[in-house]
Amino acid sequence: YGADAFNGVINIITKRPGDGGSGVAAGFGDHDVTHGSLYASGRDKDFAWRASAGYDYLPRWSREVPNGRSDLTLTSSDQNQSARTTRLDLRMTEQFGKDVVVGLGGGLTQGDIEILGVGPLNDIDLTGLQNSDVTAYVNSPHLEARAFWNRTYTTFGLNAVTLGQSPLPGSADLNVVDGDVQAVDRFETGKGIEHDLRGGVE
Repeated sequence: YGADAFNGVINIITKRPGDGGSGVAAGFGDHDVTHGSLYASGRDKDFAWRASAGYDYLPRWSREVPNGRSDLTLTSSDQNQSARTTRLDLRMTEQFGKDVVVGLGGGLTQGDIEILGVGPLNDIDLTGLQNSDVTAYVNSPHLEARAFWNRTYTTFGLNAVTLGQSPLPGSADLNVVDGDVQAVDRFETGKGIEHDLRGGVE
């Protein structure tokens, strides 16, 4: 978005809790490509919720290591796999009065993913990957507050190295915690001249 967005801008707006229906989506293709999703949404008076779960498998299409190699140490035992993940997400909102909405939600994706290497590094396997978030917010005409915690954890190593070499194993643990509060005031300084004044901390 901005000066370098010469091909345009994509704006993705996800459905809110209570919007949309429930359903199932699934697919299967070449090299065992697999996709499956379950999703449901509902509302009970001022309480709304939305839940989803899914599974994805993507193949390598071209293998880095053929079968029968006994001179290599492998990080991943499945050399046909590029990614295998499961995911779960739940979001809820409660409306208080006419204009106050409180929301809470969280999600988790876990599995194994391969990253294609460049240069002297061959492919890198992320094993036991966990990507999660917890989000809470309050929206009202004169106060908006939000807080979230995103966490990504994984162990990793080079996909294949010759015997005696190290696959350079390691781990990554990234935590992002953020919160902000804004006071909002809307007023006019003449007919049709509207202003939206905001001030806050993060």
